[in-house]
Amino acid sequence: MGTESEECSFLVFGRQLFYIIMRNYSLLIFLAIAPTFLVAMASCTKPIPIYEVPPPVPSKVNIYDNFFDPPTFTVRAGTRITFTNLGYHNHSATSDQGVFDSGTLAPGQSFSFTFQDKGEFSFHCKFHPEMLAKIIVQ
Repeated sequence: MGTESEECSFLVFGRQLFYIIMRNYSLLIFLAIAPTFLVAMASCTKPIPIYEVPPPVPSKVNIYDNFFDPPTFTVRAGTRITFTNLGYHNHSATSDQGVFDSGTLAPGQSFSFTFQDKGEFSFHCKFHPEMLAKIIVQ
């Protein structure tokens, strides 16, 4: 082939192609081209980075008639969270630390807040104090 970096670039391209083929085409086609990629892998001495897609970070909290969903999650500073009342009764999203308060949310209403500061922010429903949740901001 060419230089080591060209061979490794070919391998990165090959790995991407492998995933596309496995998702969209039959195993027979994959087996027909697999030897090419095995040779490329054997000739590459440079480690190839593996890129993992992080799991999606929720940007919403659903409020039901007896719980928040999700009850606890982590976001980055600067994330805007939307609280939506999907229950049949009035609810609120009220910070235990006094950082935010949605006021009364009738069924179907929403409230958004952007978390700029890092920390742990527990909150509750002021109409149903047993409804508790927490957002961790990093």
